[in-house]
Amino acid sequence: MNLMKLEMMDATARIAEALQMRGLFVEVKDDFIILTDGNTKADINKVRELLHHLGIPTFWQGNKFQVLVTRVPISMMKRIMNTPGREFPIFMEGYHYKWKPFVQRRFGIKVNALDLDANMAMFVKSLNLAGITALASPLT
Repeated sequence: MNLMKLEMMDATARIAEALQMRGLFVEVKDDFIILTDGNTKADINKVRELLHHLGIPTFWQGNKFQVLVTRVPISMMKRIMNTPGREFPIFMEGYHYKWKPFVQRRFGIKVNALDLDANMAMFVKSLNLAGITALASPLT
């Protein structure tokens, strides 16, 4: 990303960019950041918790929110992008042998972006959205 472009971004654009780099599917419309259908409900809750923990004031309406400040430091973007993953239970045993997952393969396995490793989240979520079953350990 161009440094000049980064410096010119407002808080909404910086938060949206950081969340997208962290592995979440986002759109920006007007002053709202929308967490699109590629995200899980847990993703939305964890984003809300993360932003609250970082002290970024937001106003939420379902899966979209508004950042209530005009400027956010670049260091805050880095904290969002580098939020560490967590261990999460998911089991592949029998997944390929069940009819429902086979038929609905276009959705893959639903994993939460903030549970995955910061550098692997977008890759894993994109593969699963395309129907390619992928898992990644947050500690690999």
